[in-house]
Amino acid sequence: RLVAIEALGALAEDIDRSALRLHRAFSEPRATRRSLRVFPDIATAVETRVASGGIEVAAARLLVERGVAPARFDGSQGGYTWRSDPRLTRPTAIRMSEDQVRDLLTAIECPTRVVYANPAQPYFPEALRRARFACLRHGELVVLDGGHHLHMEQPEAVTAAIGGHFAGPRH
Repeated sequence: RLVAIEALGALAEDIDRSALRLHRAFSEPRATRRSLRVFPDIATAVETRVASGGIEVAAARLLVERGVAPARFDGSQGGYTWRSDPRLTRPTAIRMSEDQVRDLLTAIECPTRVVYANPAQPYFPEALRRARFACLRHGELVVLDGGHHLHMEQPEAVTAAIGGHFAGPRH
């Protein structure tokens, strides 16, 4: 059994962009450790995350609390910085085509419950997510109001949507 929340399959790209993507991934200079922004306190970091868009205060607080670390300086400055691996911002070397993603989705044999947010997110538009869902042999769709961080914005509703999915009989 499988549950997919606000995603179904990998980010895809037109096959004619493969060489360009590979070139960019390996020709870009290695990520250097740049100065990270220092927030004086957790509340300021939460406000900044909310201001960047697409997230409610409660969800932003969860992201911030697990994503920042005390700033470390030789001087007496304090505060918090984002804990991050600079490699995460490097370009992806290879992406599958949409046909490859859909081929993989059609091969999923287990019962699959998909939980999507409404409205659809720009990176995963409605037509695309419906087409991908249609690839599933044993798919069940649940749509809840929310955004990219649906599981954090509405944890009770997502839990209810998942329900007894893992307890049912196998196909």
